[in-house]
Amino acid sequence: MFHIKEDLRAIKSAELLYEGLERVMKKKEFNKITVTDITKESTVSRATFYRNFDTIIDVLYWKCNQLFNRVIKDFVEQEPDLKERDSLISFVFSFWVEHVYILEVLINEGRIDIIYNSFIANASMMMDYIRERIDFPEVQYEYFVATRVGIFISIFQTWISGGKKETGDELAKIISSEYMINANNQFIF
Repeated sequence: MFHIKEDLRAIKSAELLYEGLERVMKKKEFNKITVTDITKESTVSRATFYRNFDTIIDVLYWKCNQLFNRVIKDFVEQEPDLKERDSLISFVFSFWVEHVYILEVLINEGRIDIIYNSFIANASMMMDYIRERIDFPEVQYEYFVATRVGIFISIFQTWISGGKKETGDELAKIISSEYMINANNQFIF
């Protein structure tokens, strides 16, 4: 797990460690990377690594969680009209197409649980926004989120294995045509 305190120094250290890991991953297979590789590349001490993370995969977990938080927060801050059928789909998939590297590593390492948990950990922000605008039965909440995270992971697994040919907007159009959900005659993802 990760244990980053909410102060600038700890966050900066975590970012440096992630950036170091990212550089090392370009040179070595993930399963051959050591904490020493990351600390040398990031210039952050081994003690700081273990103060923030238990394992190397936790660095990816933290970054994945940060990215899910950012994309959902950015979407909500735009105050989009949820009646626009593709607004959330297009926004989320365009964002992740640009940040696919972390998803690709997690998928290749068989750690879709990290993608799932990061999505779930940040879903309440999106759901609060949706509930304020659409009559949404509470009993459906967990199914609504679970359906979307499952679709998200499956689409990215398919897209990555297919060579990442489509753009974010093209993925959104494919998904929208396949998985439209009608809630009170308003299409949302």
